[in-house]
Amino acid sequence: MRVLGCVFIGLTLLVGTSTYASDTDLQEAHAVYQEAGDWHAALPHAQAAYETAQELYGLDSINTSLLGLEYGEGLSRVVRWDEAIEVLGASIPGLRVDAAFNSEGLFEALYLLGRAQRHFHGTEDDYDHGDGALDEALAMGRTLYGENSEEVGLIYLEIGRPNTHNVEPRVANRQRGIVMSSRFVPEDIQHEALARAHDIFETTHRDLELAQVQAIQGMNLMILGRKYAANDVLDPAFETLTIAGYADDTMVSIYLTWVRLRTASYPLPRVERAMEDVSAYAALRVDGNLHPLIRPGPRYPDNLAPRHVDGRINFSFDVDENGHPQSIEITESDTDSTYDAAALEAVSTFRYIPKMINGRAVATEGVTYSFRFGAQGDTFAGFPLDFGPVLPPIGGDLTGPVPR
Repeated sequence: MRVLGCVFIGLTLLVGTSTYASDTDLQEAHAVYQEAGDWHAALPHAQAAYETAQELYGLDSINTSLLGLEYGEGLSRVVRWDEAIEVLGASIPGLRVDAAFNSEGLFEALYLLGRAQRHFHGTEDDYDHGDGALDEALAMGRTLYGENSEEVGLIYLEIGRPNTHNVEPRVANRQRGIVMSSRFVPEDIQHEALARAHDIFETTHRDLELAQVQAIQGMNLMILGRKYAANDVLDPAFETLTIAGYADDTMVSIYLTWVRLRTASYPLPRVERAMEDVSAYAALRVDGNLHPLIRPGPRYPDNLAPRHVDGRINFSFDVDENGHPQSIEITESDTDSTYDAAALEAVSTFRYIPKMINGRAVATEGVTYSFRFGAQGDTFAGFPLDFGPVLPPIGGDLTGPVPR
């Protein structure tokens, strides 16, 4: 979905020689991207164009808004969601004024804004903010392109996209079983949107987008405990995504969830081997956030295990480009030193999928984590940790071969 032609036409008609600097910066940004496919290299030029237009014409001018649309897309491409939300949100008022001449520009800005709000870090409030932009984009898309168009299919995909930033299966103990954290999307809305996106992409032969829809649908089947049906959907979906060399944070979270559910009862060495496939897939991302891969709980010392002392230990650490914790520090603890030592040893064995910037793994500073000990806690020897709000345990047999 691109409206670059509309952007350049608008600049040619409206900018004129007095804004040559911003026009040149934008054209240079496009030249860099088209030549190298590198949004990171193009982004400083797009930013310079946007800031120059603000100085010359103000924030709400059509010139600034058109350049903000371009800069906002670039920020989205490099997973700088919070900045993208700010720039796109500021650009939409100007695009509304020009909507009679460039309705495609307003449509794309609304789509990109809703998409960024869906992806941004994942609290329920953040996530819900995308609804208004996506609903308006959907109405515009139906008018501009038709109900069964690829553009409308992309809107349906975003409406049906779950929040996967903090979604991960967990085994708190043998009695509670496997549970997952909330997805935020009402099931009826999500399922209907995904069904519409599925039909559109299947009809228009957009295999890459169809595979993303199928991956989300497969995750929903996992949540329902329909293991075999989920495998039937997820196997071809991730085969298509891998062959295409496409990965984003949502797809990585779903793949990680899939493997974790299948390996929940496996010993740690087998889990570590299974996670190698997840790491290989995640490495396909050009840009992406840090993801927890393996976080085993600490083991109680044998002489203290029966006590089940209530307590919490908070940690801060960095994660290097290989996904290993470094510079681990206990920032707060209300347990004794023996528990601290066990927890510290456990954190040292954590493994992460590293953050990616422009196709390169980079270190992440200031990661925080907490262990909870005690009868109401979630830390049990040999089991992965408990994260987030609890849903009812997933039914069905979730053991079996690790997906490849």
